[in-house]
Amino acid sequence: MKSWQKTGLLVLLCLTILLPQAGGVLAQQTATTPPILLIVNSAAPNKLGPYLAEILRTEGLNAFDQIALGSLTAAQLAQYDLAILVQTQLTSAQASMLTSYVSGGGALLAMRPDAQIAPIFGLSGASGTLSDGYLKLLNGATFNGATPGGGLTSATLQIHGDADRTVSIAIHARAFVREVDGARLIELAGVGHMVQNAAPEIVIAAIKSVMPAAGLAPRVAASH
Repeated sequence: MKSWQKTGLLVLLCLTILLPQAGGVLAQQTATTPPILLIVNSAAPNKLGPYLAEILRTEGLNAFDQIALGSLTAAQLAQYDLAILVQTQLTSAQASMLTSYVSGGGALLAMRPDAQIAPIFGLSGASGTLSDGYLKLLNGATFNGATPGGGLTSATLQIHGDADRTVSIAIHARAFVREVDGARLIELAGVGHMVQNAAPEIVIAAIKSVMPAAGLAPRVAASH
């Protein structure tokens, strides 16, 4: 056998020995638990929960697992540093599991948390009524001798598409104008969530229409 053949055979033997070990290391690295667990629930009234996965990926946070709430166990939960819970109702057992997870050092981020776990976040149930609960800009109000709201419009304007499936016009814009005195709503038929893209001319005209309410005139930047 020639010397170059012996060298080639030796290399092949080395690779035969090393590759299974390298494969074992690779498999071990792949099986490492990521730091984040996204907990979803297909039975939740709010169906946008799984969209949080897309937000995480968009922000470059790809090291996460996703699991259905109904199949989650305390042992699985304990493997993660951070749990993200979609907006959903919880059973008493699920609430107890999440509470114990936080007590044990886990971090929990919950979207509109169920009342059973609200104390984890220092929240309490709303009670009573709040009169005039929305903030309104008072153009003539003075502070330390100045009028910080001067030159700003106090008009309240909502522009909403009636085909918006992300934020329903019924629970958002229509409810808002019922609560706020003098609020104006422009409903765009057949338009979805991005009204400024679907009907830019209408949106621009609507914004300009409220500007005179504060004594303002639309300003157009001059080009040179």
